[in-house]
Parts: sequence; C-alpha cells; structure tokens
Amino acid sequence: MLNGGTLKLLADATIHDLEMPDEADALDLNGHTLTICSTAHRNRKGWKGQVIGDESQIVWKGMGFALILR
Repeated sequence: MLNGGTLKLLADATIHDLEMPDEADALDLNGHTLTICSTAHRNRKGWKGQVIGDESQIVWKGMGFALILR
C-alpha cells in the first residue's frame, strides 16, 4: 500500500501484489516492466491511484495467465 506516496521503479521488478486505494497514490514505471503475481488486484481492480510511464508495461501473472498492459 502506498498511502498517498509514489513508487518509482529503477529497474524491472516482480512483486506479489500492490494496493493503491488512495487517489493520491502514484506508480511511476519509469520505462520499466512491473510484473505482479496476484489475482486480487488484476487489471488494476480497486486501484484509485495513477500509473505513470511511457514505454512501460504491467504484466499480470497468476494461475497460468498473463495480461500485458501498455
């Protein structure tokens, strides 16, 4: 959970889950790929914050399925 902050990627990363319940939250992909291995927040379900980053992508993995958002 970001609690109104900004998470900025410095390299490609893989995490289990990310919660962004506040509109003040921001995820700056900074040109990198973030892989999220969770079905709980798949396709930004429940996210109120914003995602920033040209040439970036989020890959949702879990249960043998991957969705790439650009």
